[in-house]
Amino acid sequence: MPALTHIEAAASAVIGRKHRLSFVPVGRSLQAYKKMKSKDGAARSRILVIGSAGGVGREVCAEIVRQCGPRSLVLGDYRLERAIAQAQEYPGGAESRRIDVRDPESIRDGVAPDLTAVIICLQQERPEVQLACLGHGIPSLDLSIKQSFIDRVHALGSRATEACTPVLTMAGLWPGLSGLMAVRASEMLDRVDAIDLSLCQSTRARVAPLGISDMMVSFSKPVTFREGSRVRKVPGVSVTRDFDYPEPFGVRRHRLVDFAEGQVLSDALGVPEVHLWTGFDSMAFDRLMSVLRRLGILALFRRKGFGLQLGRTVNALKELSPARPEPIAMVAVARGRCARRYVQTQVSLLGPSDYGVTAMSAVAFTRLLAARGREVAGVSHPLRLLQLREVIEQINHPDLKILESESTIMESI
Repeated sequence: MPALTHIEAAASAVIGRKHRLSFVPVGRSLQAYKKMKSKDGAARSRILVIGSAGGVGREVCAEIVRQCGPRSLVLGDYRLERAIAQAQEYPGGAESRRIDVRDPESIRDGVAPDLTAVIICLQQERPEVQLACLGHGIPSLDLSIKQSFIDRVHALGSRATEACTPVLTMAGLWPGLSGLMAVRASEMLDRVDAIDLSLCQSTRARVAPLGISDMMVSFSKPVTFREGSRVRKVPGVSVTRDFDYPEPFGVRRHRLVDFAEGQVLSDALGVPEVHLWTGFDSMAFDRLMSVLRRLGILALFRRKGFGLQLGRTVNALKELSPARPEPIAMVAVARGRCARRYVQTQVSLLGPSDYGVTAMSAVAFTRLLAARGREVAGVSHPLRLLQLREVIEQINHPDLKILESESTIMESI
């Protein structure tokens, strides 16, 4: 498993044996998971992807085929003929169903007991798909980053617990895998004082209009910025910090943004000082975000309908450029005490693309979640249920690399 070997080798070389990855084995859950054989096993999973024709949906479909084989893929689209055509891209048994999240009857018909799990790759107004899944005891995973919708899903917590069914929210790359990286960085410390998560995005990324709009909305929101006992509200993307990403990215100055996962991490780890940052692999594009904020253009993305139209315009301009690699990098940095030293630990990720790693993470989360079933019933976030090593081991992709490092800030405190 190349990715896992890479992690362990890096951990040994950089931070010594004391901090090698030491995750708790899955135990009986792993045995249950092994019964969900992938490409070569007798039993198989059946994972429904709702929004299969979208940018991230297509990546998720391809990842299911890679991890499980085409017979495990069920494509859900409000245009059945499009889903049927897409299924033909995966010869060997992919199935298609008509599912329109605006049509409750199509949801009830499409979400059936024969499914192992459901991955939702588009935005719903209400968690109708999650409700249908709970009715059949089917685990579900949602990629939405919209806080109002996430709150509606969490309101189903007692129903999910009663149904003995897991429901996962914010379960992609950022948020999702990012939280597991932050947890891992904090595990290397005896006491954690602060956590920073930063994502270096590719300006070449093929992102859907809604994704562009959602990103710009998060950039436009004011952010709570904590420095020790000092707490203040600052405009989005107005505060900068340097992060040392793995090569070829190197040191980048990125900007503070508002993102839902920050509060989840703060609550889960008991660390008030948690900040999320992002930027691009182009310094000029980073500066453009600051200019757009000062001109008030970022705020326009918060207007209903207008932000999506702006997203479509940006997306159309990006489509004019030729397709090129879209590598991304992400770091989780924790600061605190380790023995008698004040230390900074860092877990870094290199991946082929934002949507690509989102899909890898979502499918791995889904398979591990489905294997555990009742053990993880309720509404939750990946960092509360899973560990970085088991997810990376499940992904097992040569283009996904994880590194760990540690540096001493102050000796003998």
